[in-house]
Amino acid sequence: MTAFNPSASEAVNLTVRLCCIGRAINLAELVVARSERRTGGMLNWKIAGLILNAQPAGVSRIRASRIARLSGAVNKRCVGMSSSVFNWLLWIEAAVILGLFLFPAVLILKVIVVLCLLIEMKRHYFSVDGSDEMTLLCLTATCLAGFGDSNRYVAFFLAAELALAYTTAGAYKAASPFWQKGKALLHITRTKAFGHKQVSKLLHRYPLLSRYSELALVLWESGFLIALIAPRPVLWGILAAGVIFHLSCAGVMGLNTFLWAFSAGYPCVIFANEQLHLVLKTPVDGYLTLALSILVAGAVVFEGWRFSRSAEEEQAAAKQSPEAAGMRSLASF
Repeated sequence: MTAFNPSASEAVNLTVRLCCIGRAINLAELVVARSERRTGGMLNWKIAGLILNAQPAGVSRIRASRIARLSGAVNKRCVGMSSSVFNWLLWIEAAVILGLFLFPAVLILKVIVVLCLLIEMKRHYFSVDGSDEMTLLCLTATCLAGFGDSNRYVAFFLAAELALAYTTAGAYKAASPFWQKGKALLHITRTKAFGHKQVSKLLHRYPLLSRYSELALVLWESGFLIALIAPRPVLWGILAAGVIFHLSCAGVMGLNTFLWAFSAGYPCVIFANEQLHLVLKTPVDGYLTLALSILVAGAVVFEGWRFSRSAEEEQAAAKQSPEAAGMRSLASF
C-alpha cells in the first residue's frame, strides 16, 4: 500500500479484515443476548422453526411435500441444531474469524465463515438486517479472489455494489413522503427498537436540525457514486462522512455492525477510484464530479418540489372534498 493507494489484493484483504471485526461484534451481541436464544426467546429455534417449516404459499401439494422434506432435512441437520451444538458452532466460528483476520487470503477460512453466517441468518432471520447481507456479499465475493487477476474484478465489483447500495437508499429516501416531510429522523429516534431519548428531544427542540440532517443524508447517499471518480480530497470527504454516519447509527440506533459491514467496501472504492484516475486525468475528474453533484442535488430538489406541490394540491382539495383528500394522502404511502 503506497500513499493510501492499495493494490487489488490489499483492498480485498482489508475488506475481509473489516468483515471479521463486524462478525466478531455480531458474535459478542449473540452472547449478550443469549436469553433471546433460550426457550421463549425471539431467537429460539422452537419458535423460528415453526415458520420456516410452514408450507410455501402458491405451491402444489405434491411439490410442497418435496420442498418440505428437503427443507426439513436442511433445517434439522444444519439450522435447527440443539442449543448446545449451536453454541459450539459459535465458538468455532469465533476461532475461525480470528484466523481469517490474521490470514485474510485463506480460502477455506472464508468459506467456513460464510457457511456459519448463512446458518445464523437462517436460524435468526427475525434479526437479519442489511449489515448481515452486506457482510455475506463481501465475504462470498472475496472467496473468488486469489485466482489469477480475480482480485481486481472482485474489488471493482464490491466498489460498484457499495455505490449501488448507497445510491439506491438515497434515491428511495428522496422519493419517500416519509422522508420528504423532514421528520423521519425524529420519528425514528422515538421508536423503542431504534430510539434515543436525548437525541429525540434535541431534534424536537430544533426541527431545522432534523430537516437539514435528513437533507444531508439524502444528498450523501444519492451522490455516493461520485466517490468512484472524485478527486482524492473529495473522496476522503465522502468516505469520512460515511464513517461518521455509521458511527452515529451505532450510537443512536444501536446498529453496531453496519459500520464494519459497509466500510468493508471502502478499500475497494479507494482502489477503484485510483484505477479510474488512470483514465480520468485532472481536471476532467473535477468537472465530472461537479456535474454529477449538480445532477444529484437537482434531482433531490426536484423530488422535494414535486412533493411540496402535491401537498399543496391536497390542501386545496381538502377545502372542497375532505374525504377525497384523505384517500389521496393514504395512497401516497
